[in-house]
Amino acid sequence: MSLSSTSRRLEGVQSALEVTVCEALGDPKTHDAQKLHRAYGDLIGNPTLVRQPNVDFRVIADILKSKFPWATDAVELVLGEIALKQVYGDPRLSSVLKPFLLVGQPGSGKTKFATELSQILGFHGHLSGGVADSGGLQAVSRGWSSTLPCGPFLAMHRHKCANPVILIDEIDKAKDGASNVIFGPPYCRC
Repeated sequence: MSLSSTSRRLEGVQSALEVTVCEALGDPKTHDAQKLHRAYGDLIGNPTLVRQPNVDFRVIADILKSKFPWATDAVELVLGEIALKQVYGDPRLSSVLKPFLLVGQPGSGKTKFATELSQILGFHGHLSGGVADSGGLQAVSRGWSSTLPCGPFLAMHRHKCANPVILIDEIDKAKDGASNVIFGPPYCRC
């Protein structure tokens, strides 16, 4: 992924960075590469927006604190990261949050918190289940008739942004096994 120095303004989105998510496909002359390029060409070799919320920090804080008073640790984590990036980092990246894990009892609102956070920030969420072999994180290899990019790439394509929210739900129910990318080799993990 490479950063582009250009920025532009779209309705509902503040001035934002653009990144090139995928520079190129391996051998562009193969049938599979051409098929993928036709379907997902907007992300291949082209800059894509890193979306920014049009919501004031105080509004985000008020909404999260009022809707999730029991989740103060999670709220403080999110607000702290946004505030740090606004003050010390590139404010255009204030909505690009590091991956984080929500831990709690069943029914305590972990999925609701993550979904609500993405909506407050104005992002589309992509829900992946941890129970499946790869949780939608791994691509389907070329050569198979069902060739597909990985889930995060599909979410970027679907939502026309380089930073959709990827929510892996029920990761604790993922099975440990050779085909499970979630519990795969350490170099594959988030």
